[in-house]
Amino acid sequence: MILPPLLDAAEAEGLTIIWIPLSFSSYEETEIEKYQSAHPPNQPLDSLNSAQENKAWVDICKKIKTALLR
Repeated sequence: MILPPLLDAAEAEGLTIIWIPLSFSSYEETEIEKYQSAHPPNQPLDSLNSAQENKAWVDICKKIKTALLR
């Protein structure tokens, strides 16, 4: 599993984690809850209609770009 090393790097080295909620989940019961999501977790991408999902992807890409440019 790739998540534990990423979480360790976030703690130790300041790695920025931005996660994308694809489906409904129990994310709040996991370590990932502490990190910024790129889209509201209560509106995962698979719950959106096509136009909403397309807009969400554009917004997600903008958030990732902003994080990279910091």
